[in-house]
Amino acid sequence: VLQKGFSITASGPLFQWRLCQVEAFKDSLMVGLTEEGHMLLRGLEGITAVQPHSRDHASLFLDHLRRYSPEDLWGFKTVLDSVQDGIARVELIGTFSAARPDWSDKEAVSYAAGYVSRCREWGLLEPRQQQKLYRLSRFGEEVAEEWRGNG
Repeated sequence: VLQKGFSITASGPLFQWRLCQVEAFKDSLMVGLTEEGHMLLRGLEGITAVQPHSRDHASLFLDHLRRYSPEDLWGFKTVLDSVQDGIARVELIGTFSAARPDWSDKEAVSYAAGYVSRCREWGLLEPRQQQKLYRLSRFGEEVAEEWRGNG
């Protein structure tokens, strides 16, 4: 969070996902949970650190991203689209690089790895590569099919 005069700039997933907001109050900045954030947290009640998370939790989270952070959902879609028939790590990085030519090679590597981890966390990818290829889980296949059907 940056404050310059009367302007406040907030970045990062908590703000991008509309989970919280910042407001100037007297001589300080106050951070508070938004209604959207409250709804997401209520919906994720019972989630644990055990992975992959339940389909219900994953569906709720992905729907939240669809509504409030399509830019972040893009990364999930890119992985699911790329992994349809299995894809190796280097090829997936190439897909991210081609889609975002303004990114450095390190950024493409970082984003590809991050989205693979998050796809595994939400149960969209198999936990381990098979013959050095990423593979969709059954749930990942269902989500990919649904997204293809919805454009």
